[in-house]
Amino acid sequence: MRKPSVLSLAASALVAAPLAAVPPAFAEAVCYSTLIEAASTPARLDLDHPAAHITGRLLARRSSTEDPVPVPGATLNVTPNGTVTTAEDGTFATDVRDKSWTALSFPGDGQYCKAATKTVDHPIDQSEVTLTAKREPASDPLQVGDAVTVAGTLTHGTTPASGVKVVLEAAGKDQPKTYATTTGADGAYSITYVPERGGSWSVHAESSLYTKETPKVWGYVRVQDAVPLFSGFTVTPNPAAYSLPVRIRAKLERLDIDGSRRIIGPTWVDVEYSADGKAGWTKVARAWVNAQGEIDSLDLDATKDGYLRLSFPGEELSLTRPGTSEARYLDVRTGTDFTQFNAAPEPVRTGGTLTVSGILLRLAGKAWTPVGSGNKVTIQFRADGATTWTTMGTTTTDRNGAFRKQFTASKKGTWRATYAGNATYTPATSTGDEVVVGTRTAFASGFNASPEPVRKGASLKVAGKLNRYVGDRWVHAGSGAVIQIQFKASGSSTWTTLGTTKTTSAGTFARTFKAVKDGTWRAVYTGSPTYLPATSGTDYVDVR
Repeated sequence: MRKPSVLSLAASALVAAPLAAVPPAFAEAVCYSTLIEAASTPARLDLDHPAAHITGRLLARRSSTEDPVPVPGATLNVTPNGTVTTAEDGTFATDVRDKSWTALSFPGDGQYCKAATKTVDHPIDQSEVTLTAKREPASDPLQVGDAVTVAGTLTHGTTPASGVKVVLEAAGKDQPKTYATTTGADGAYSITYVPERGGSWSVHAESSLYTKETPKVWGYVRVQDAVPLFSGFTVTPNPAAYSLPVRIRAKLERLDIDGSRRIIGPTWVDVEYSADGKAGWTKVARAWVNAQGEIDSLDLDATKDGYLRLSFPGEELSLTRPGTSEARYLDVRTGTDFTQFNAAPEPVRTGGTLTVSGILLRLAGKAWTPVGSGNKVTIQFRADGATTWTTMGTTTTDRNGAFRKQFTASKKGTWRATYAGNATYTPATSTGDEVVVGTRTAFASGFNASPEPVRKGASLKVAGKLNRYVGDRWVHAGSGAVIQIQFKASGSSTWTTLGTTKTTSAGTFARTFKAVKDGTWRAVYTGSPTYLPATSGTDYVDVR
């Protein structure tokens, strides 16, 4: 619809007068033509003056030669504000709010024809407004799931701006989140939301009929949104011996909202205990986490069966929330251990008899006592250079917890004993005992350093013979065995290797040295994978 220009009201009101008899010129007219006059104040609307007061009158023309006369009691349509009825003098008045124009129309009524629509414009000025914002709670950091309320007012000077849309934008997990509300009659607003992550937020008022869009008011919220992660959590040994310490190890990291993992430390975590692993968790110790995020030095005495877990209280600096590790069940039993374990003789010849023995103990209160008879002990062997243990046989303890078993020696390696344990006793493993296996060697009794005595600076010859025990008799070692010639000065306790030589095909060896000082001489064969080591007798030489 085209909006006509505003017509001003006449300065003086028309006096209503009853219509006279229809003049001859209008005798055949169906109705009198009508005219709407209207104007509004103030001339322009704004936030301080949001209502337009419209006044006007409805006039009818009885003849082309007469002035228009008022139409009393007529109903005008006011778009979009309803209707208004003219007074006895044809005048009317109405108020409209928040509209940039008003259309007045008269549909006609009996002798009065329909009037042309009268449009009244209300130019609107948008005002600069001020938005305030305050966050509650104001303290940081927040826990994940905590709600935040941003509230404030929108005003123009002292005038509240009501009905204006206020929009809050906040950091989201993947993309920004938007929340909106509308100011109340007092210009106040309030938006409550749950931050998905830490980050900045902003709030602003959008433009409205009377107000301009406001600049954004910024804020920041810190949320403990990083998740603690425990890895490598172990409790060893398990089963554990009652009253003896178990060692707790783990690594602590945090999983940030962006998916990256970072070390947490140095810091403290709690060690918690629960009988069933579901409820009743209580703190039993504290564990230190080093700068590498590792727990590697906590020893905790085992006192009862149950579950252990690690609890991180949270950390504001890294914005990491509280969290716990998985639970580990600790099986506490009576402790067992081996003592006096031995594999002998050492060294032993190939094919010789090797006796493995020891005592199995149990921890009764604070004292170690023999386990008694009938407990199965497994004897294991690991060949030199191998990584796996092989079970060589089993035996049982006597009433004193002692055990022994004999084997045929075949190769160099380490022996140990193991006890599998049961529902009452913990498993146990002895220390290892390395045994060298090979053909026995020995130096013949004729080892000699000569001459004796000897003049200082003169030559001194050291000679001897190396034998091997083959089958059931001693034979010469043969050629190529490396012999160390060692010397211990008079008054000293240290042997010094002065040189080496090799045996001849007859097993003999000799080497000449310069005599320097009084002392004792000997020969040493260090052995090989096949032959056992040997040391000769000694020979003292006086140097003059």
